[in-house]
Amino acid sequence: IINNTFETETDGGKLSLFITSTDTIYIKASKTNFVTTVLLINPTSTASNTTTQNNNNGTGGSGSGQTHNKIDVNKAVEFLSSNKNTNGSFGSSDLYTDWVAIALSTQNNDNVAKLKIKEYLLSNPDLVIGLNEVGSLARRSMALMSLGISPYDGTKTNYIQKIVDSFDGNQFGDNNLYNDDIFALLTLLKSGYQTTEPMIIKDIKYILSKQNPNGSWDGVDLTAAAIQALGQAKNVEGVDEALTKSLEYLQTSLNNEGGFGNVESTAWAIQAIDSSTDSASNWLKNNLNPHDYLYKKQSASGSVTTLPKEENNLDSKIWSTAYSIPAGLDKNWNEILTSFSKPLSPATTTTTNTEQNTGGTTNTTTSTANANIPTGTTPTTASTIQNKETAISISTLNSPVVKENPNPQIPKNVVTPIIVRNIKPTTSSQTIQKLTSGQSPINKNDVIDSLPLDTPTKRTAKKVLAISGGSALLVAGYLGLRLLRNVV
Repeated sequence: IINNTFETETDGGKLSLFITSTDTIYIKASKTNFVTTVLLINPTSTASNTTTQNNNNGTGGSGSGQTHNKIDVNKAVEFLSSNKNTNGSFGSSDLYTDWVAIALSTQNNDNVAKLKIKEYLLSNPDLVIGLNEVGSLARRSMALMSLGISPYDGTKTNYIQKIVDSFDGNQFGDNNLYNDDIFALLTLLKSGYQTTEPMIIKDIKYILSKQNPNGSWDGVDLTAAAIQALGQAKNVEGVDEALTKSLEYLQTSLNNEGGFGNVESTAWAIQAIDSSTDSASNWLKNNLNPHDYLYKKQSASGSVTTLPKEENNLDSKIWSTAYSIPAGLDKNWNEILTSFSKPLSPATTTTTNTEQNTGGTTNTTTSTANANIPTGTTPTTASTIQNKETAISISTLNSPVVKENPNPQIPKNVVTPIIVRNIKPTTSSQTIQKLTSGQSPINKNDVIDSLPLDTPTKRTAKKVLAISGGSALLVAGYLGLRLLRNVV
């Protein structure tokens, strides 16, 4: 008999109690032919995951002297760590691995499971794309960012570019879905995109257009995700009002156990509430808050789950426990994910200027300028190849290697390289160099005659020599033009 109000029979003399009051509790135990005993219990809040609360936000319950509990995060982490696959992944699909990565990112860097899962994700495992491609890309981006890995170039896949490429001018991914838009927005705003950009503004408006009159986005979990995504865009018109309505919806959804129907929805709701100006610890119903609900769902093994034992396979335990860890720490996604800027790779723009110095020799100069090129573009480089046989300087531009961009934009001011073909070296090149060096031969007509040219060409060269007043430079220029007939 407990406090003269509750009587129960026990199996084997054991009774488990969930204490929700700080008042002294009287427990009287009796058994036939045994002496009746009375036990006095004075509840305290000395445990690290237990708090005492004396306020009430009007969502139900008195809130007076209430003792509250949170899940044991260390036990939850131990449960996940003990179920790690040998390659560092979790569960039967990378769906579970991505969410575990987000959970373990909250732990110290010396956590073995965290190190292994980071190593696994850096190996760029294939992302299994289901019906929601953008949602899968955003989830993997979140997993990478939570571990401090760039979703642009931290692996061989540019996940952000793939998300951006799915934009149809109004929304991301599947036009029949909008959860992919919510997660795309969350990810892009943590990846250097701004709320002033047209693409982002259009996606925000699209998400707002899908909000139901009651403030929800079709359920607690997706509403909680939208709150966290839109929380980064409060400067956009209509967002503040939408956030107010969505939080009101969550308040009306709080059930008599202090939760939101299941572990997954409750965990995300805690993160959403904490991302606002409120705290989930203040949301009470029957003197219970969402943390109390998760606490009751944690098993002795450390897993946190809603499903009954017969339906609760390992994958579902891993999944729901991974959701619960950030919530148990009151960390929302915006706090967990590392922010990244849009990477700007230097590109080399090459212009070639050919000038002649006072000595008549040809100088080729290459100037370089930096330009902003989308991530994944390998910087272009310029090199000058000197054809020693013909003394002709040729500037070439190496083709850029572009990742995941089938239609790279070539800068307009890049000079198209000249390719010289089918020029056979002859002794005439030495003569041309002499003519352009300013060192006049004793008899310029004899020099022209020594060149391996046809008679009409020699005759014309001599006329140029005569008309120019004996300028070897002009003759060399004429012969150079004749020589470049073979230039393609």
